[in-house]
Amino acid sequence: MSSPARNVCSNAPSAFLVDALRQLGADIKYTANEGFPPLHITGSELQGNEISLAGNVSSQYISALLMIGAVLPKGLHLHLTGNIISRPYINLTLQLIHDFGGDAQWSSENTITVHPGGYQDVPFFTVESDWSAASYWYQILALRGNEKRRMKNEESLKSYKEETIEPVRRCSPTVTRVTAAVRRFSPGSVCIPNIRREAYG
Repeated sequence: MSSPARNVCSNAPSAFLVDALRQLGADIKYTANEGFPPLHITGSELQGNEISLAGNVSSQYISALLMIGAVLPKGLHLHLTGNIISRPYINLTLQLIHDFGGDAQWSSENTITVHPGGYQDVPFFTVESDWSAASYWYQILALRGNEKRRMKNEESLKSYKEETIEPVRRCSPTVTRVTAAVRRFSPGSVCIPNIRREAYG
């Protein structure tokens, strides 16, 4: 299978994910620039079950690998090296895997084990509202100097609370653009970490 790249997609780096899938035995080749789409993928069963990946990559790469782990013949052992900057989003992915009948958990401080066995049909599942959208309102509160923040749903998964409750002092990549925009209205300086992870486009 060939994956065509158009416009911004051809500039989005894919080496992290391609290298990880190759560790599982995937046959993937770059058809143009090394490390970027388009890709040529030859289908085959993935027999590997060990991946080592930098912990500072986007949680989207990590979540994608974790979700396929349950349907791999031998499951998956994912070793994250260095600083793990998206642990709340990773925990959210692990919770969703459990919600659909999978078995995945942290087996050490920097290793996640996903057991084989696949998923189960879930007849009804409620998708929680996106807390990233709520972060815009937190930015308004930050401009006003109002420190009171009320979480309507106290049963919400904690991971999203951790990502959005301190929008200025500890910015999530999902609100980087908003933080940069409101910076001109706020006193002092604002540090925006992980800027290289901001989405392309």
